[in-house]
Amino acid sequence: MNIIKKMAEIGPFRKPAFIYSYPPCLSRDDARRWLKKLSNGSVAGLEVLLNQTEVKIQLMNTIPSFNSSHEQKKLLLSDSPLSQVTDIESFEFYLIKPSIYSITQENMESWLSSVDFINGEAWIQVLFQKDRNDKWKSLLRQQYDDYLKGISYPSMLAPVRSLQLKIAEISHNIPISIPTIPSFEERKNQTVYRFLIRGYVRGEEIDRKVFIEDLLESLNRQCKENEWEVRRKKEGNKERIEKWSSLKAPYLRHIHPFIVESELVSLLPCTSKIKTTQVIQQEKTVTKKENIIPIFQFLPFGTLQQEPLLLDHFEQELNGSLEKLGVIKEEGLKIIGFEQGPTLIRLNIMLPKGIRLSDLQKVLMDWQTELGITDLLVLQGKEKGTGTLTLPRKNRQAVYLRNLIDTREFKNFSKDKILPFVVGATETGEPYYDDLTRVKHLLVAGTTGSGKSIWLLQFILTLLIWVPPEQLMMYLIDPKRVEFPGFSKFKNVKVYTEIEEAKQLLVKLIDLMEKRYELFGKEGVRNIAQYNRKVKDAPIPYVIAVIDEFSDFLMQDKENGTVEDCIIRLAQKARACGIHLIITTQRPSVDVVTGLIKANLPSRVVFKCSGRNDYSTVLDQKPSFNLLGNGDGACLLEGKVLTRFQGPLIAGTEEEMDAIIETYGKNQSGSAPLLLDIHSQSKEVNTSGPLDELKRYIAFTGETRITHLRKHMKMRMNDVKDLMQVLVEEGWLEAPKNRNSGYKLVKSDQERESFLSANSKEDEK
Repeated sequence: MNIIKKMAEIGPFRKPAFIYSYPPCLSRDDARRWLKKLSNGSVAGLEVLLNQTEVKIQLMNTIPSFNSSHEQKKLLLSDSPLSQVTDIESFEFYLIKPSIYSITQENMESWLSSVDFINGEAWIQVLFQKDRNDKWKSLLRQQYDDYLKGISYPSMLAPVRSLQLKIAEISHNIPISIPTIPSFEERKNQTVYRFLIRGYVRGEEIDRKVFIEDLLESLNRQCKENEWEVRRKKEGNKERIEKWSSLKAPYLRHIHPFIVESELVSLLPCTSKIKTTQVIQQEKTVTKKENIIPIFQFLPFGTLQQEPLLLDHFEQELNGSLEKLGVIKEEGLKIIGFEQGPTLIRLNIMLPKGIRLSDLQKVLMDWQTELGITDLLVLQGKEKGTGTLTLPRKNRQAVYLRNLIDTREFKNFSKDKILPFVVGATETGEPYYDDLTRVKHLLVAGTTGSGKSIWLLQFILTLLIWVPPEQLMMYLIDPKRVEFPGFSKFKNVKVYTEIEEAKQLLVKLIDLMEKRYELFGKEGVRNIAQYNRKVKDAPIPYVIAVIDEFSDFLMQDKENGTVEDCIIRLAQKARACGIHLIITTQRPSVDVVTGLIKANLPSRVVFKCSGRNDYSTVLDQKPSFNLLGNGDGACLLEGKVLTRFQGPLIAGTEEEMDAIIETYGKNQSGSAPLLLDIHSQSKEVNTSGPLDELKRYIAFTGETRITHLRKHMKMRMNDVKDLMQVLVEEGWLEAPKNRNSGYKLVKSDQERESFLSANSKEDEK
């Protein structure tokens, strides 16, 4: 009896009427019968005590008896792990999403099955309280009803949900569909409990960390729709620990979430008796997260459908096709594991004796034909005698931007990033992010229908939503006039559709670049990040220039070459002063994407192209796979390896996407930085001889280098020097002071603008 009393002091029950202890192999039927024996409103729980040599589990409740096939016995415990305070850390697990989302899948082993010995001591406690008169069941249904009214993350508190409903009513001008939750319909009639999972662990810091993280991983391994997270705290107050360990039957409060009976059974140490079937669910996917970051609330979620794989059927199909090709005769391939993403399936295979990986690679094209697929990749496996097959899913899944961006992963990634963006979901469904300040500039290529334009739109929208407008200026060059009109509603965005205006913008960006470097020199800093840290009162914004249909833009400037020269200058120098280029093209041929441009744009994104040579032009290598279109892409970002991904969608239809972009633009908060002043200029015509043309060009561009002016004027070097000398005499230029210096422009910006304005009026006459 003393042992039982001592054991009770460890948990919240001073003198429980009944304690049942057993090894962790309780059947699910026993667990359900025990829960039904609990009286309404009563509190029960389980505790786990473990150290270097043993793991012991006990159930605790206040009912007088429990009939079970398991033998009742006393549980012998060592000293309480709370007896010493040194190196103790407390932890408490909680759910990220509301209780309307299920936490378990069917027929999963208990999360406690992974509990192992620890180099130290640990105590885990699961407390739960049974519903009284179905009051909590009613509250849970009310929470679900409010979810269907438009609250994607309904609070447990009714007053807070009332406020959420008002916010949802305000945002009803955006078409957001609220899907039902099938699992809730199955659970809504079950008995409801409130619950709490907490504990202590004592030991070295690394042992404590590994123990808690293993528990969290075990809980999340069986999660269906919801997700667990943990709060950790280093404990040093002995009185606080003793007070917690001696509490008398605490009733759980409104802050503790709800759970239904079938889910509670999964938290008990039960062993499933159901044999494993040959239907394997996908191991990894892009999980749906809701309202982690409120600013993304207007973006719709996508529903990712799990696609089960019939293991035997899949193996038979693979081996049958290889048998037809004469590669195997008796023993076939064995699938030993797989990963599934939105577009692709990656199979890990065991090669049969006598079959080499090269034997499969030799018949790759014929094997694709036999399987009826357009893309199959055979690679070496991680283990001896294994290989990896990558092939398309039969039913590809669309990836939505919010599923990737409204997540804790993106929130954690972007903490110390300035211009974070979403690349997409990898082959295995993992989110892939990067920072534009790290990759410098981007070259994006892809043919019509490849998903290039959709990817570019989500890229722009992500930056405009995430980065405050006072910290970012964005210029969009849209020769087609149809890609970027919705972004004109944003305060810090300017859209250009005229070629002459776009050319002038590039020249202005070069001027801005030079002015910023001059400013950096005065302040003694090397880049924009250092400057903004030093001059906190007047930071300068980052600048992004997006050029759509670069090949068309380049062709219209073939005579002068201004565009290519400006692009190269900006790509070479602009990154450190906070100016970044995004260049896209449908035709990535060598005459468009020249070697000099590629050398200064090391980060590339490519979607499906018309020929394999186009991939080589963009990536400087021929990928071993064929891109499938509709967002299937590959990226070679600076400092990283070639990665295949699925680009995300903003919304399901173009109309929804346009409405979302427009709404974000109209409701953008904050103040915008001063945009560059670009005026439409009529095409320069040589009406008054070479001297006037040279004046107009220098006034327009500010360029005074003879080599550049000679290329523009298409004149001999000596002739250009003669004209420059005339401009020196007229007060336009200052002559070089020595051999190593060049001409210096004397005219001010205002005088140059006046000259161009006067010439423009004369041309009109």
